[in-house]
Amino acid sequence: MPDPGPGEALVKIEACGVMAGIDAAINTGNVGRGDTVAVIGCGGVGDAAVGGANLAGAVKIIAVDMNDRKLATARKLGATHTVNSKEADPTEAIRELTGGFGADARDLAGTVLVGVPTPEMKLELPLLDAFVTETIALDEVEKAFGLMHGGDVLRSVVVF
Repeated sequence: MPDPGPGEALVKIEACGVMAGIDAAINTGNVGRGDTVAVIGCGGVGDAAVGGANLAGAVKIIAVDMNDRKLATARKLGATHTVNSKEADPTEAIRELTGGFGADARDLAGTVLVGVPTPEMKLELPLLDAFVTETIALDEVEKAFGLMHGGDVLRSVVVF
């Protein structure tokens, strides 16, 4: 199946995870310039929180996950440091990376507004393309679930 390009994939992406992650960093967590942030879990929402913290001006963004591919995506979205929790204790790694201070306390997992507030609002976020790992046909959904379960994709977009 030919790749529809970023425009079509952007329209069809599961945007709720991206919006939730960015909102969690910027609004719920109130991440600001100069902050140090640790994001635990780098799936769609976690990587979006990394991107949101980057947009908000955090100077140190530590991404923690067990999957190196997800950590690589977190780096592309602004993580300054990554910790593979299969290889290192995340608490100790965060302490070491912050000179013993730890991350600035934030609740990035609170209630977040998911979606766009008004139908007229247009949201342009070029970083969304980073979340689309592949485009698939409808009959490839089962295979995509297997890839997702194995940590091989961040988001598969069904094109039909």
